[in-house]
Amino acid sequence: MPRIRAGSSLYSGADKATAERGRIMLEAASVACCLWENGTIVDCNGYAASMFGFDDRGNFLSAFESLFPEYQPDGRLSEEKWRAMFSAAEQSGTIEFEWVFGVANGEISVETTLTAVKEKNGVIAGCMRTIVGRAVGNTEFLITDGMTGAINRRRFMEIVKKRFFENPEISGPVSILIMNVDRMGGINSTYGRALGDAVLKKVAEVTQGVLRPYDLLARYGGDEFIVMIPDSQRSVALRVSERIRSRIENTEMESQAGVTVSLGVAVQSEPTEGFESILERAESMLRYAKNKGRNRAACEK
Repeated sequence: MPRIRAGSSLYSGADKATAERGRIMLEAASVACCLWENGTIVDCNGYAASMFGFDDRGNFLSAFESLFPEYQPDGRLSEEKWRAMFSAAEQSGTIEFEWVFGVANGEISVETTLTAVKEKNGVIAGCMRTIVGRAVGNTEFLITDGMTGAINRRRFMEIVKKRFFENPEISGPVSILIMNVDRMGGINSTYGRALGDAVLKKVAEVTQGVLRPYDLLARYGGDEFIVMIPDSQRSVALRVSERIRSRIENTEMESQAGVTVSLGVAVQSEPTEGFESILERAESMLRYAKNKGRNRAACEK
């Protein structure tokens, strides 16, 4: 119970002395404490407002959800993931996770704990603490995949939206390549996760070596990578895809088995076509390539 509000349904009938002691303890805490009712933040201690750069608690409460970046580092939409975290807290009682917030000077990563308040349906209490070493302005960890060094899915999505699909007139057709490491599960089970991780890192390194400085490579999740090639026609996208496939096939990897990749390619059909539509077609082509035996690039005619 962070800052007690007169008339709050949560505290009606509570012993005033007990409530006051709780308020004093929370105000003295060096951790952000917040309270939500039915998914809406309704209260906080002073530390919560100051941690996010607000002098006034009311302003912080009003601005709370606007502090969410569009995507979290794992590529999930912030709004969607936040709802999922609340649901998990309600079901399990308590959930701990890492959350990224946007603030005036950049972004911060926050260790977050949400706990469902017993006998108060829809009430969630939360504590948030800034993770040491991930302070405001230190954004490298937010944009790169720690294993491969490629940018992460969240950063990729931000760049796609800002550079190409909010301003389609600044570029010609955009090509999207979805690349999957063939039989990655077999590599992991046969040679171990450590070697599997080394393979993914090498695949990213080789792919980056094929691309131009303004092409964009990201780890999209698991054994999957995504590439955006701006201002490219179908012939260019296919040529780049084949170079990536061939270079990886002929690169010596740490596993004794040859490593290959399959790629699905899609080219923006018109300036108004959105990313999701292009991605869907690329994923369809990836499935086609894998069904045809893997180790190939496929693109719609």
